[in-house]
Amino acid sequence: MSDHGDLAVQPTTGECHLMRLPGEIRNIIYEYALTEPDGLTYRNSEFCAARLVAHEPGDAGLNSGTRLDYVEANQLQYVSREMRRETRGLGIVYNDLTFVGTSNNLATSQFALFLRVCASRHLDYIRTITLRHRDTDLGPRPVAQDKFEDDHESANIFMDFCHKRPNATVKWHVPWMSAQRKFFLLQVFRLDLLSRPPSRPIRQLLESKWSPSLIEFMSRKHPEDEDHPLKKSPTNLIFFPQEDALDEASVWQLCQEDPDLEALVLRFVDGVEGYIPILQNLFKNGF
Repeated sequence: MSDHGDLAVQPTTGECHLMRLPGEIRNIIYEYALTEPDGLTYRNSEFCAARLVAHEPGDAGLNSGTRLDYVEANQLQYVSREMRRETRGLGIVYNDLTFVGTSNNLATSQFALFLRVCASRHLDYIRTITLRHRDTDLGPRPVAQDKFEDDHESANIFMDFCHKRPNATVKWHVPWMSAQRKFFLLQVFRLDLLSRPPSRPIRQLLESKWSPSLIEFMSRKHPEDEDHPLKKSPTNLIFFPQEDALDEASVWQLCQEDPDLEALVLRFVDGVEGYIPILQNLFKNGF
């Protein structure tokens, strides 16, 4: 009497059927199976060992005691040891990567940790890295700024990757550069002045809007600039505001409620009507 309980088709040789296909066919299957529409996110916390994960639709933010809010990206690695070896690192080849940080665990630090353990041959395939920041700190000097500048090792590893792999694009949502801060554009100007050549479009735009006295004041050199990790940043490192999207209503309200910002905007940027398009450009294209 035959046993119909196991419906799986067993290979006659004991070998996985997929591994018997030509390598070219397997590569097509791997690319289809391991490509995620939203790319991969690096997870590393006290609750989760470091790994690349893919979010399921509708599961973002889900966190219960019985179900995780993520799916580990490469499920093929659990089929067999041979398939684990063959698919190792392919998620990096087929996907963009995102690192999400907090003030206590910066995205740049997580990226540096990833770079320490990732094989060099896999790093060569990286196309786009996005570094995001979850917290909003509107204090006089955000904690994230001090943490980045004090963690020299992580900052140097991060910048070294940008310099050595010019074909990779790194989009960094700088954690201390929130559009909700009243001197946001001054921070943009200072960072561009520190990290970029003089001919940059954003600097030319701001210089055309602001008075010569303000430009001269903002252009003064600071002793700490000489050793700053972002000094002379490569062009494949693109800076973005901390937030993913511009909240225009909040900006209008902020301009109305904060006398300092209102004075700065009205005096140097042709009013709020001239301020908003500059912000829109920064959110869309970075600098």
